[in-house]
Amino acid sequence: MHWITIILIGIAANLDNLGIILAYGAKLTKIAIGSNIMIAFISMFLTYVAVFTGGAITVYISPSLANFAGSLLLCVMCYWFLVFMVQSIIQQVYLLTKTFIGKYSTVISGYLFIFIGVYEMFA
Repeated sequence: MHWITIILIGIAANLDNLGIILAYGAKLTKIAIGSNIMIAFISMFLTYVAVFTGGAITVYISPSLANFAGSLLLCVMCYWFLVFMVQSIIQQVYLLTKTFIGKYSTVISGYLFIFIGVYEMFA
């Protein structure tokens, strides 16, 4: 069950990245390899810190409570994100509004994260 969750989170997170890549590609903006490496190392370090912190927290709370709290937090964050994203779309016009990925990647990611949270809550 946890592998399904990991795969779905990976897909949802990378949909946003795909939208960003398309935006930079449409503007013909190139990112230097040094900057890409720095971004990758920062992402790797923060992921390690999150995993380490999660492992340390499991000493103090039960796995079922951790699953419930994580699922609830994921649902709340995605709901908040979707609400503010809709407000942002009303206020701004984006470069990629005419493409499916640019227009809907964040919405798809948000709903996918909510689905994952609900799935984990009842799994």
